[in-house]
Amino acid sequence: MSFLMRTVPLARSVPRTSTRLFATTPTTRKTATETAKETVEQATQKAKEAIGLGSGKSSELAGEAKGKASEVAGKVKGEASEATGKAKGTAEEVSAEARAKGQDAKAKVQGSD
Repeated sequence: MSFLMRTVPLARSVPRTSTRLFATTPTTRKTATETAKETVEQATQKAKEAIGLGSGKSSELAGEAKGKASEVAGKVKGEASEATGKAKGTAEEVSAEARAKGQDAKAKVQGSD
C-alpha cells in the first residue's frame, strides 16, 4: 500500500529577514511628505538667496546704465549745440548775402531811374 506510506514533512528552517519589529530609536527613514516638504523649503531658500543677490546686481547695473545714459546725453547735447551753431552761422551768411543782393537790386533800380 503505497498510498499509506508515511511522508516526512520538510524542515522549513529558512532564515527570515525581517524589518525592525521593535526598537527604541526612531527610524531614520523619512516619509514622502517630509521629503517633499524639505525639498520645497530648500527651493524657497535658494529662491530667496537668488532674489537677494539679484537685487544687488540690478541696482549695480542700474547705476552703470545711468552713468552711460548721462555720458551719451552729454555727448548728444554737445553735438546738438555744435549743429545749432553751424546752422546759425549758415543762416547769418545767407541773410548777409540776401541783404547784399537786395541792396544791389535797390541800387540798380535807383540808378536806372
